[in-house]
Amino acid sequence: MYVTVGGDNAAATDFIIASLTPSRTDSGLPQVSAYVTNSGGRAIDATGTLMLKNGPGGLSAGPFTLTQTTTIEPGKSQNAVFTLDRSLPDGPWTAQVDLVSGITERSAESTFAFPESVASKTEASPILENMIIIGFIAIGIILLAVAAITITRSRRRPHHRNREDQH
Repeated sequence: MYVTVGGDNAAATDFIIASLTPSRTDSGLPQVSAYVTNSGGRAIDATGTLMLKNGPGGLSAGPFTLTQTTTIEPGKSQNAVFTLDRSLPDGPWTAQVDLVSGITERSAESTFAFPESVASKTEASPILENMIIIGFIAIGIILLAVAAITITRSRRRPHHRNREDQH
């Protein structure tokens, strides 16, 4: 609650959405962070939504609701973070964030793609490791086959020569 003493009106509420940044949580969930600066004279309690459009194949997703109210003191900045569903494609996307504090509304739009998931990077590693192992096994089998053929031929040659020598 704000109490105004004297003849001046209460401090104005105002804020700016400076940027939208895609990221991922440690578990690989996509996130969009709206960097919000409180440029007014009172604390703001930002709530809002995120809409994704113009995604891969013309996909749209959302609206996603900010799950936690973001409170920012006057003159301070903070991220309002939207955490999204893991099944969401990486993009590119056009993101629109609409934030509200009281009766003050602000919007921002940005185009981006989510960074590749650490989980998908680690999933690719075992596949690559398996391919390398299979390659070494195949090379080993080929070398054993060549060695067996060479040994077999070298054993046959003396037998052929001995038979020729006996005739």
